[in-house]
Amino acid sequence: YRQFLPEVRPRQNLIRIAVTLTASIMPILWQGNALLFGKIYAVLTLMTWLFAKYPFGGWSHTAFHGAIMLLPPLLMTAACNLSSSRAQ
Repeated sequence: YRQFLPEVRPRQNLIRIAVTLTASIMPILWQGNALLFGKIYAVLTLMTWLFAKYPFGGWSHTAFHGAIMLLPPLLMTAACNLSSSRAQ
């Protein structure tokens, strides 16, 4: 809802995004899969950096989508490691 306030604060937006992304992958760390957590965190950090800094000008958006393509296989690996997925 903060996006619709008269004044948007980009730094607060970045902090909210970082907290949300970290909270969403914390269960992977709690399951004891630190390596997978690190890989996902690295991809998310790269994506955040590309989104926030726009280091390649107009190509940064393309690079962002290239980085985001690395995320689904990692999340699927995490999902396959769940006890509820092992029977299938």
